[in-house]
Amino acid sequence: MPDQLEEKVEEDAAGIGRLALERVQFALDRLKAALSLIPDANEAIGQVETEMQNVVAKYALSLQMGGKLDSDALKAFFKQPYPKLMQEVGPDGKVAPNAWILMVPRFIPLQVGFLVSQDEAWNYFRVNRFMDWFGEIPEFIKKQIGWTEPPDLRLEGEELVGSPEAIDAAWKEFKPYLKGREGDRLLVNKEHAYELMVGLLKKGVKPFTDSPIDPADLVERKCDYELYDYQKDIWETMLKKGSVGIFIPPSTGKTVLGVWAATHIKPPTLVVVPNLTLKEQWEERFSNHTDLKLGEEVVVATYYDAIKNYSKKDFTLKIYDEVHHLPANHFIKLSWLKAKYTMGLSATPYREDNAGRDIGGEEMIFALTGEPVGLSWQHFKELRLIKNPTCFVWVEKNEDARMRRLAELLKVPKKTVIFSDSLEKGEFVAARYGIPFVQGSSKDRLKTLTEAQTAVVSRVGDEGVSLPDIERVIEISWLFGSRRQELQRFARLLHGKESKTEGEAHVLMTLEEWVRDKKRFFSIMDRGFKIVIKREGIEEKVVQRAEAAAAATPRQRKSTDVRPGGTPLPSIPAVLTQRLPGITKTLERLPSVEKAVAQTILGNPQQAYTTKELALATGLALSTVMNRGNFGHLIELGLIRKDGAGKYRCAL
Repeated sequence: MPDQLEEKVEEDAAGIGRLALERVQFALDRLKAALSLIPDANEAIGQVETEMQNVVAKYALSLQMGGKLDSDALKAFFKQPYPKLMQEVGPDGKVAPNAWILMVPRFIPLQVGFLVSQDEAWNYFRVNRFMDWFGEIPEFIKKQIGWTEPPDLRLEGEELVGSPEAIDAAWKEFKPYLKGREGDRLLVNKEHAYELMVGLLKKGVKPFTDSPIDPADLVERKCDYELYDYQKDIWETMLKKGSVGIFIPPSTGKTVLGVWAATHIKPPTLVVVPNLTLKEQWEERFSNHTDLKLGEEVVVATYYDAIKNYSKKDFTLKIYDEVHHLPANHFIKLSWLKAKYTMGLSATPYREDNAGRDIGGEEMIFALTGEPVGLSWQHFKELRLIKNPTCFVWVEKNEDARMRRLAELLKVPKKTVIFSDSLEKGEFVAARYGIPFVQGSSKDRLKTLTEAQTAVVSRVGDEGVSLPDIERVIEISWLFGSRRQELQRFARLLHGKESKTEGEAHVLMTLEEWVRDKKRFFSIMDRGFKIVIKREGIEEKVVQRAEAAAAATPRQRKSTDVRPGGTPLPSIPAVLTQRLPGITKTLERLPSVEKAVAQTILGNPQQAYTTKELALATGLALSTVMNRGNFGHLIELGLIRKDGAGKYRCAL
C-alpha cells in the first residue's frame, strides 16, 4: 500500500508539472501576442510578468524544489533571461573577435543567430556581425556587448570614401593595401583588395559598392516565369544595387530569380553551380522557359569548370548558386570573375568552419556577392509558400535494426529520395530494392531522380535539386554533425508543391551516431520545424549512459598525414601545389579516410588504383575504404576520376 501511495503521489506531481508547463507555454504565447501589439516591450512584459512568476513558482513546487522563490531575483531574470554573452572560442582555442555565444533558457521563445548546441535547460546561439546586416540583432544585445557602429566607410568602385575622420583612420590602418590618397578618397590596390576586404569586414563595413544596373544593359527576352511580390521587391533591389545575395528558403524561387535576371540583363551570363546535378537543372530551366542560347548567351558551369575555363572571360552577369561554397579556399578565386553585376543564391548562408577564425566564412559569403536580401522562413510558412514537414529521428540499436526500419518505411509507397553518403551502403540498398543509385559518376541525374518513384542518392543530391512531387526523404548515411547538410536534405521536401501532404523526413541512426551527430538537427529546429525522436527498444538510461561516456571521452583527431602503421602518406607533387595553391588546404578539410584516399591517388598521379589496392596503400581496412572513402565526393570535387572498371586515378 505505501508503494502504491508513493506511485500515486509521483503521478499527481507529474500531472501538476505538465499542467504547469502548459500554463507557462500559454503565458509565453500571450507575451508574444502582446509584443506584436504594443511597441514598448517593457509595457508588454509587465502585462504578463506577474502571471508568469506565479506559474513558474507553482511549477518549481510541483518538482519539489522546495523553499520560497526569491521574487527579486525572478524579476531580474525576466528583465534579462540570459547571462552575459561570451566570445566564441574555436576548437583550437582561438577567440573569434566578431562572434559571441548567447545562452537562452529553452522555455524562452527567443531565436537570435544560429543554434549551435543545447542541453536540457539552455539553448546556445552564435551571434556575429553579419546578422546585423539583416537587422536580426536586438539593440539591447548590441548594447550589452559594446557593439559599436561601423565607421562611415564605403567602397565606390576602386576607391574607399567616407567621413574625413573615418578616412584618416582608414589611411593609417589600411595603408599597405592602398595605392594612395586623393583628399578624402583612398585608392585601392587591386593586388591587396582581398586583405582590404577582410579588414573592412572586421569593422562591420559591408565591402561592396552600389552600382545600379545601367538601363542600356536591360533587355526583354522570353521568360515563362512570373514573379511573386516578394520576388519583385528583390529584383528592384538588384536594379538599384547591381549586386545582391539572395538568402531565402528552398522552393521560394531563387532559381526563378536567376533565370529572370538572365533574361532581363544583356548577355552573356555565367551561372556557377557546385555539381553536375544542378548544372542539368539550370540548363533544363533555360531550355524550357527562355529563348537564351545555351553555351553562347548563357553558360552553366561547375565551380571547378568555371575556374578552369572562364576565369579570363568577361560577362555582364554572374550568378553563384549555393554561394556558401564560394569562400572555400579553392573557390574564392571565382569571386574575381569579370562581370558587371553579381547575384548570389543560398538557403543556408553559413559555414561550419567559422569558429575561431579572424574573419569567418559566413561574412565572406555576403561580402563576395552584394547587398544581402532575405526573409524569415516563418514568413514563407505563413504565406503557405513552403510546406511544413516533420522530421522523424529513429535511434536504432545497430545497423541491422536500421535496415529493418528502412524496409518498414518503404512498405508504404511514396515518392522518396534516400540519402547515403556511403557509396557502399547506397549501392547495397539500391541493389536490394532494385532502385537507381544516383552518384558522382551517374549520367542524367535529374532525369533519373524525377522519373523514379524511389531512388538512392549520394551527396551530389544535397543541394538545390527540385522534385515537385517528392513526399519523403530518408537518410541512412551523412557527413557527421553537419547542420547545413541536414537542412539542405530536409529542405528537399519544401519543393514538393505537387504533393498533397506536408511531407516527412526520416533519419535512421544508431545510438552511437545519435550521441555523436545529433547537433545536425539544430538547423531544422532553428527554422521552427517539428522533430520527433523515436527510440523504440532503447531505454532512456541507456541513452544517458552513452551520452555521459561520450562527454567524458573527448574525440581525438588523428593525424591523416600518416598511415595507420606510421608510414607517411605520399606528398603531393610540386607541379600540382604550384598550379593549385589551395589543394593542401582542400585536403585538410576532408574527413580522415577521404583525405588518405585522395592523398594517395594524388601523390601518384600516373597510377590507377582499385579499392583493394587503395586499402593496401593506405593501410586501412578494405571495408573502411569502401564505406568512408566517399569516391563520389572526391570525383565531385575534381580530385580523382574513374579510370576503367573499378579503378580511380588523379583528375588534376
